[in-house]
Amino acid sequence: MAKQFRDFESARKFVRKLGFKNTYEWQEYCKSDNKPNDIPSNPQKNYSDQGWINWTDWLDSNTFAKSNRNYVSFIEAKKIVREFKIISETDWRKFCISGKRPDDLPSKPERVYKKEWTSWGDFLSTGYIANQKRNYLPFDKASKISKIIASKYKIKTQKDWYNFIRNNKIIMENEFPKIPHNPQTTYKKDWLKNGGWGGFLGTGTVASQFKKYRPFKEAREFVRSLELKTGREWEEYCKSGNKPDDIPSVPSKVYKEWKNK
Repeated sequence: MAKQFRDFESARKFVRKLGFKNTYEWQEYCKSDNKPNDIPSNPQKNYSDQGWINWTDWLDSNTFAKSNRNYVSFIEAKKIVREFKIISETDWRKFCISGKRPDDLPSKPERVYKKEWTSWGDFLSTGYIANQKRNYLPFDKASKISKIIASKYKIKTQKDWYNFIRNNKIIMENEFPKIPHNPQTTYKKDWLKNGGWGGFLGTGTVASQFKKYRPFKEAREFVRSLELKTGREWEEYCKSGNKPDDIPSVPSKVYKEWKNK
């Protein structure tokens, strides 16, 4: 059974609201899940005898050069965006291709409002600043704040940190804009010597490759004094909380001498 598409005028009106500039953008849109089923991917075929002229007419891609386009003011545009609760440039792009964007709200605000435009953070009222343009706090001050964040939101690991960042963008942008999302990169010189993630989050946990252990012979002497008989007993001992921090739980990975002993 052949698909039933919208009539040409209705379909073209819908497509023009999406603000595409060229056929490439149209093709990418057709590959997504956002295009309604009653809008054809190949309008030049489906509407060949119903009003089709060319791609410029279909997309209305020359409208960016029109001076008579009546858009709302920049301030009014920002108010409309806040009403739709759009908090990122990615959300904005999805909003534009959803068909929900009002006709008087431009799909390319950075072009239409060139004189007023400063950043997406300003336009979307999120306060977001691109990472490369941010001025982060020095490591010692950022580390103090990160420990407070970790304690308040129960963040214990690197994975917890990234999950928190992903799910709480507004909190980070509004309350902690000078704390980097990737501190290990921002504070590369200070990172390892201050305990890595364990030091940054205040958990005290240090990755095994950064820990300082006793020399092999001293560690082996200590362990032998425990008179443990099996690997199982060693594992239970490691879980007990009695093992000194400078004795590795997996000595075979820490000591090169292990291979010959």
